[in-house]
Amino acid sequence: MESEDDSSENDGIGCKTEEFKKLLQSEFAGVDSPPGRDSPGNLKAKPKVRSPPHSSSKWSKVCLYLSVVFVILLVLSYAAFELVKHAIPPPTPDSKTESFASRFCRISSWSSESLSSNSSESAECSSFRPKSNWNVAFDNTSSQSPIRFVDVNCDGILDVIVGITLEKNSMNSLPLSDCLSYDSKEAIPRGGCHGAILALDGTTGNELWRRYASHEVYAIQCEIDVNDDGDTDCLIAGYAATLAALDRHTGKAVWQIDSTLALINENWGFYTPQITSDIDGDDIGDVIITHSGDPTHETERGVGLLLLLSGKTGQPISAMPMPDQRETYESPIVHVGRNGKSRILIGSGGETINGSLWAVDFDEFVKFGISRGGGGVTAAAAAAKSIRRLVQGTRNRGAMNPPLLVDLTQDGVLDIVVALFDGRLEALDGNDFELLWRAEFRDCETYALPGIGRYTNDTVPDIMAIYNKGVYPIYLETTVAIVDGKTGEIVYERIAKTTREETFVSSSILAVKMIGSLDAFVYWNLANETGTKREQPVQFRLKHGKTEVVLFEDMAGRTEVLDNVVEKTDILMVGGSGIVHAKNDNKFDVVYKSTYRTHKLSTQDPDEDLGHIQLRIHSQSITTNCLLAPPNGQPWLNYMGTFGTSRYT
Repeated sequence: MESEDDSSENDGIGCKTEEFKKLLQSEFAGVDSPPGRDSPGNLKAKPKVRSPPHSSSKWSKVCLYLSVVFVILLVLSYAAFELVKHAIPPPTPDSKTESFASRFCRISSWSSESLSSNSSESAECSSFRPKSNWNVAFDNTSSQSPIRFVDVNCDGILDVIVGITLEKNSMNSLPLSDCLSYDSKEAIPRGGCHGAILALDGTTGNELWRRYASHEVYAIQCEIDVNDDGDTDCLIAGYAATLAALDRHTGKAVWQIDSTLALINENWGFYTPQITSDIDGDDIGDVIITHSGDPTHETERGVGLLLLLSGKTGQPISAMPMPDQRETYESPIVHVGRNGKSRILIGSGGETINGSLWAVDFDEFVKFGISRGGGGVTAAAAAAKSIRRLVQGTRNRGAMNPPLLVDLTQDGVLDIVVALFDGRLEALDGNDFELLWRAEFRDCETYALPGIGRYTNDTVPDIMAIYNKGVYPIYLETTVAIVDGKTGEIVYERIAKTTREETFVSSSILAVKMIGSLDAFVYWNLANETGTKREQPVQFRLKHGKTEVVLFEDMAGRTEVLDNVVEKTDILMVGGSGIVHAKNDNKFDVVYKSTYRTHKLSTQDPDEDLGHIQLRIHSQSITTNCLLAPPNGQPWLNYMGTFGTSRYT
């Protein structure tokens, strides 16, 4: 496919997509009508002609009435045409058309002002037809990262960015800078690099570039231009102080964290970063991120840190410890109140360590600064007036999922929804942080970030959540529930019993916004129907009102005997999915991944295991008979929302 900008070169210089989008927006924003008969440039001077004196006013009134009637009929005809056009689905795109979305001009040329879905009554779409685009597999590889979309090769099509773990590497690793210096064309030292970041072509799934990392990469944020070339780049984060900024076109590191700094612990991880305004005055947005979690200790894992880093260099600007001296695994989220005051929402605690959701005054946090004495942060950093506890965990469980920001009260201020690890789903008013409602899933836990979309017939978005009953890592059942965003009432619930204790759902939920219709939730779950005691289908599903579609299904615990070899396949983990909607039509693309462990036992030598781990990534196109909201009117197509900010706007 030809690029939108034929003058661009795919040499890593950059395709200037931000400027390109602005240019296209201006091009489509106000196209003047061509000069016609009534335009001043086409009028010729005509001599004045005196009208005859007889009954001219009478005929003028008749002509005026006829003109008004004609205009009314014309308007009614156009309205009828629009109704028919939206009632009949657009034709199914030809198979030769690009399967994975999307030219930037089509993304930029539609305004959210065209959305008019405020009716309390919404129709349901009756058809969702999946079609496979491509499938790729990577041996000895797994993945816990989200899937992000950027145009890597400047062809106008969004490509896939994903983090992976290289299972065969040992615990010993090379420094991050050394691993980042290798690409897919070079052989890395044996056991030297545990993880990598991949860029896959959005049209074919072919690998565009690969950059290695010391350890697993499980967090990605691609909404910052770190090298000021006009295109957003990607921040990657993971275990053992893995944090770097990569040029999205080449994968080359612009900077990586200096793990020798007193503030940085080489055993701790970094979690999904957030981009803020330029604090240090270098014209590049800066980065808020958490640093915590020591896997070498079972209970005493240290006090987690909230860091502000330069987006241009990665150097620390400010830092503070968690207010309750706990660990943290949560991405910080920036919330803005009615008065314009910004607060950082951050959770503490873990699976077995109690914690809370906190609100930290953004301006005060910037002023905290960094203590140079041994890498600690002064107690003054946690001044009581600038920090507020919003929700406290129970049952020795913490706040591990990032909060969601969505206007439930319809007052123009984003409210807060948080899925706590102890089984509670709570909504807080964005003005005073008071409780709006609470839904409880008793004896349950969750790693899954909820999804936001319209399920009930009102204008308030609703919440889909997934909870697993039991205590990690042994769960007895998985519950998928939809909670009314206005009242907190559970309006839909589906429970799947777990026949295999190690099979549970931790994937986050996505949602596709429709025009004049309810939204469609896309998520992983266990099937209600079970096979044998050791087998259970795992499904990638779509729910739209009463309509439910299985997009993909595979069997956990499947066993086959082929050529004197017993092959048993387990699904280790599912999840990490993203949706692309390219243009104002009835089609969207979904990319999802799953990791399998295959055991192959020879019947001649039962002790010999010939199996391996494999990561599989799939791309599908979904065509429906409803019209989707425009691309920039789709807030929840990815983990933490379309842009990874956890904001439903």
